[in-house]
Amino acid sequence: MSEFWSRRTCVILTGASKGIGQCLAVEIGKLLVPESTIILMARDTNGLEKTKEMVNKENSDILVERGFL
Repeated sequence: MSEFWSRRTCVILTGASKGIGQCLAVEIGKLLVPESTIILMARDTNGLEKTKEMVNKENSDILVERGFL
């Protein structure tokens, strides 16, 4: 694992409600250490909620916030 991912990190990810953005959110969520933050952005708030649940299922020790554009 890269040194970058071994410390507390904040990630802002756009287009996170579906497709590549959703997959990136889940995969990045697996890499983050506890107390890291992912900010998910997209226009589809229902999709954002689903992505948030998917990320929290993989790593419940990180904070996932959602917003819409």
